[in-house]
Amino acid sequence: MISIDTINLIPNESIPRFQSDKRMWLDPVEFQIEKVNEGYKISFLSTRGMGKRRFFEILPQRIEVNDNFKCALVAYMCEGTDLRKGIYTKNSGNKGKNISFTNTDSWLIRLVIDEFQKIGIRRERWKARLDLYPQHDNETEKLWWSTNLNIPLNNFKIRSRPKGQEGKESYAIHGICVIECWSVIFSAIIDNLINLLKEGKEVLDSPVI
Repeated sequence: MISIDTINLIPNESIPRFQSDKRMWLDPVEFQIEKVNEGYKISFLSTRGMGKRRFFEILPQRIEVNDNFKCALVAYMCEGTDLRKGIYTKNSGNKGKNISFTNTDSWLIRLVIDEFQKIGIRRERWKARLDLYPQHDNETEKLWWSTNLNIPLNNFKIRSRPKGQEGKESYAIHGICVIECWSVIFSAIIDNLINLLKEGKEVLDSPVI
């Protein structure tokens, strides 16, 4: 396990974002980095409304990069939303800002939540949607997932209840859970971390003073 100055993991700009109402891609925006007591304040000016609105996130000054952290990144690569492509919904354009992870195993989702907390994503920020089947009780399953993921019960909603899926009992005992967090800044950081891991960059293997 090593401790890394978080500033070395922050990209210079966001990844391209999709604006759904105009169905167009927005150019990346430059990040501003400010040292604060908690660590680093990462911000950017919105490209809409004459750039008058500033968005920001607070990151810890250092994070611990261990095998669990790298496993969480690999898990996200396999089961998470492609941050540079993402999915499209009629209500919002979430490409380039939607962090989303889907699985039937609570321990794997919990791994992502726990490890991404290191970069500043508070666990209560995650929203969760459940796909349940005829054998499930809504409130029972929401409580089960909330307890096992350690995120607030009020953060859970039922996404769908597909019919004729009794055969899912063998591997979706508690249904399917989708966790989501919306952030242009954290999306860019996770995307950068994944690229560093895939490229074998030493920054994830050597302490940075």
